Order: sequence, then structure tokens, then C-alpha cells
Amino acid sequence: MPAVKAVEVEDLVVAYGQRVAVDGVSFEAAAGEVLGLLGPNGAGKTTTVETLEGYLRPSRGRALVLGRDPVADHSWLAGRVGVMLQGGGVYRAMSPARALRLFAAYYDRPRPPDELLELLGLAHVADTPWRALSGGEQQRLSLALALVGRPQVVFLDEPTSGVDPAGRVVVRQVVRQLSRDGACVVVTTHEMDEAERLADRLVVVDSGRVVASGTPAELTAQGPAGPIRFGAPAGLPVGELASALGAPVREEVPGEYVVDKPATPAAVAELTAWLARRDLPLADLRAGRQRLEDVFLSLTGPGATSPGPAPRPVRPGRRRRPAASQPPLRWGALVAQARAEVAMTLARGDSLLLALGIPVLLLVFFSLVKVLPLPAGFRQPVDFLAPGVLALAVMSTGMVSLGIATGFERGYGVLKRLGSTPLGRPALVVAKMASVLVVEVVQVVVIVAVAAGLGWRPQPAAGQALAAVLLATLAFSGLGLVLAGSLPAEVTLAAANGLWLVLLLLGGMVVPLSRLPGGLQVLARALPAAGLSEALGRSLGTGSSPPAWAWAALAAWAVASPLAAAATFDWG
Repeated sequence: MPAVKAVEVEDLVVAYGQRVAVDGVSFEAAAGEVLGLLGPNGAGKTTTVETLEGYLRPSRGRALVLGRDPVADHSWLAGRVGVMLQGGGVYRAMSPARALRLFAAYYDRPRPPDELLELLGLAHVADTPWRALSGGEQQRLSLALALVGRPQVVFLDEPTSGVDPAGRVVVRQVVRQLSRDGACVVVTTHEMDEAERLADRLVVVDSGRVVASGTPAELTAQGPAGPIRFGAPAGLPVGELASALGAPVREEVPGEYVVDKPATPAAVAELTAWLARRDLPLADLRAGRQRLEDVFLSLTGPGATSPGPAPRPVRPGRRRRPAASQPPLRWGALVAQARAEVAMTLARGDSLLLALGIPVLLLVFFSLVKVLPLPAGFRQPVDFLAPGVLALAVMSTGMVSLGIATGFERGYGVLKRLGSTPLGRPALVVAKMASVLVVEVVQVVVIVAVAAGLGWRPQPAAGQALAAVLLATLAFSGLGLVLAGSLPAEVTLAAANGLWLVLLLLGGMVVPLSRLPGGLQVLARALPAAGLSEALGRSLGTGSSPPAWAWAALAAWAVASPLAAAATFDWG
């Protein structure tokens, strides 16, 4: 039985509406091979690779990795494939050591993080936040994260972009070692020198089609032999040299010359003899074979023609929503992710201000100034305000903080990278909600302590209050993830804060529901904020049971919001 190819692309077509990004691309890559995918911007390289990574569905044709469908078999492939994004994809406040330890928790048999730090030359910045690393260090960390799971297939998008010469040597060594160890490596790059150094074979794509393929030597040997190019002191008498060689000579840039003549042994000997007679140094000599850059430009530059028929209308490609192909829940990964989520939340000053500062400020201010009307049954402002402020804190953490943070993680490519790992969406969502609950515990302790200092004496109905908080956490976390999953990060920021303000005003947290106009009262009772505020106000403020409408609102939103989040969730 023949061995399964590591990567197989056959007549692949991917379209966005009427725009065909990939039109009939075919190629293969074997285990132990480094394949370079070249092409100008917009040629279809990234779309092809994202289809292989499972982020896009083909409109036609097929793309297989290790013989499996990247979307349908995502859970099987996640532990066997490593993905390096072109940029970003790392938590901005996380150091290389913490990021590698976190990602190592996703895999059954990870490479030791310390080993990867040494291998990629990151040991000296192991505890430096990602945002403070140089561009080259960020790229090397991105490569390290792609390797932590010991992948059999590795996709590297511009791995040497922004990397200094010493770092490029490290990247080349790592790629070559991956190949020797039997991994298939697919590299996309714009840098021709790196392509020649890294790749065993090259595939050149333009306008969504393959225009050439072969080894670097095969591609540079195509077509007529190139002119003679050499380096020498600037300002040579090119007219005199042209007469001696019997061919035009021009100085393209100071010190770089081109002789428009085939690079025969006699022509090369004549050139070197001419320089020797004048005691002029020869800096370098490139004769005969074309440079890869020249071949690339001839295939993709102005005037190049793309073979094949005109694009045909096809159905659009779709972003992956692999709800039916999730890896099994890994408790170690879930716990590690939850710890990371909590640590990052507590480290964000703006989140702490929203989660603790504003609720406490509202509680203290309105308790002391006593300008708010009190509903019947409350003897002092803090008795009414404390449950409402607790509700406000839950809403702020579950919806606003979680939504904004997740939205920016998606914008920075963090979710896209996580989508290629065995972590899986269920574990990520559960970890995020668990982190919300941990922060809420801190909020409850602080707010209850402040309220007690202001004279609040809560009624002993903790069971009902706890049930209300759990339902509200599901409801508001779902809302936050809906915003983060369907809107750009900057829009999520504005939308979450705007919705927070609306729910604050209609939630009975500061202004009693009884003081709202009749129409607004009906609307407010259908919202989770009013249901939570009422449930906490009754159970902790008066010791009575919350009304049925409050439980109904909380339960409905606790089911609908997570379902809506699942339907709109987008890794990339």
C-alpha cells in the first residue's frame, strides 16, 4: 500500500462571492520535504495554505493533509499539524516562556519549552512580554509555538520576515532539522534567496493558478541563459569594456554591471582578463543561470500571462466553524487556559477598573449622597444598591471585559492560532467562563466588604443568589462572545460599552424598575440585567423569593446567548 502523501492539493478552487482567489491549483508534498509556495501579493498563496490549515472550505476540488480533510478531521489533525502565522497570534502581554508552557499543555507529548527557547535563541528574552520583543524575536517565538506539538506537517507563513541575518540562520537550521526528522514543511515567502536556501521544491502561483513548479535548480535553468553579471569598482569605462567584449555593457547601480552576452567560457575569460590587465578586483560573478528572482518576475511580473481558462463562477469559500469536529475536552489544557485567562484579566488595568473600580465607586457615591429614590421595603440606600452593584459587576465582567478581550484576541490573530491547536472551542469557551467566575468571586468579596462597611446586612438567601449569578454569567458571557465573534475588535469595544450603559439604565441597578415608564418596564423585564438585579435584590436585600419573570429572563438568556455565541464564533 503506497504511503499517504503529507499534503495533497488537487484542482483546488476557493472563491469569495464572484472573486476567485484560487483557481484549479494542484501540487503535492511528501514527508521530509520542504515545499516553497511563491507568488506576488494576492496570488492565492495564503488562501491555499489557510484551506490546508482548515480555516477555509474549498469551493471545488480537494485539499488533504496526511490523507485527511482539514475541516472534517480537524480534531485528528490538530495534534499533528503546526501553524506559524505571518504575524501576531500571541497574547501580547505573555512572555515566550509562559506562552510555550501554555501551548505545551494542549498536547499529549509536547517538546520541552526550555528546549525550544534554546533552539530558537529566545532564552535571553524568556520572561519578556511579547509586545516588547523585536520583530525577529516575535517571529522566532511564533515558529517555536508551531513546533511545540512535534508536528508531522508544518505550515510557515513568511518565517524569516523581519528576522536579522543571525536569526535567519537559526530558522534555516530548524527547518532543515524538521525535514531530516521526517516532517513536511510548507513555506510561503516573498524572499527569493530564502526560498532557494530553504525549499527542496518550489510552486509559483499567480492569479490563483500554478504557473511553474520544480526544484530551485530546475526553475533557474528554464529559458535562455542570462547575461553576465559582475561586481567591480564603480565608474568603469563601460564603452571600452563593451568594445573588448563585443557586447553592450551597462552599470545598473554603482559597482554592479551587466554584459548583454551569453556566458560562454570564452566571454567570461575575456572579461576577467580585461579586469586583470587593469589590476581591478572582481567582487562577484554571476554567469549563465538565471536568478530565481528573474524567473519569478518573468512568470508573475508585468506582461506575464497566466495559463488556463477564465475563472468560472463558484460558490464562496467559508470560514471554518468546526463544531462537529472538536477534539475531546482535555482537562489539563482547560485548567492551563483558565489560569492564563484569569492572570491576563487581573493584569489588565482597564478590566479591573471596569470590574471593580466603577461598581465600588457607584456603591459608595450613591450610598453616601442619598439622592436615589428607594423602593418599598428598603431602609437605606446601600440595602438597595448593594445587590444592584453586584449585578453590575457580573455584567461588566461577563459581557464587557470578556467581550472586549476576546474581540482583540481575534483581531491580533490569537484565536486563529488557538484554532489550529488541540485546545478546541469547548475548552476555550469553558476556560473563559471559568475565568469570569473567578474574577466574580473577587468582585463579590470586595463589594460585600465595602457594602458591609456602609451598613449593609444581607439576608441569608445565598442559594438563590448563587443560582442567579451562575445563570447571569452564562447569559452575559454569551453576549460578550457574540459581540467578539461577529464584530471587529474596535467595534466590539464600542458596542460592549454601549450595551453595558443601556442595561445599566434599564436593569434596576441604580434606578428602581418601578420608577421606569410602563413601556420601558416591560422591555427591562425581558433583559438579563433586570432579572439578575431583581433576583439579587430579593434574595439578598429582602430575603424573599425572586419573581418568576426574573428566573424566566435569566434562564432564557443563559440558553440563548451561548447558543448564539456558538453560531457566530469565528477563530479568525
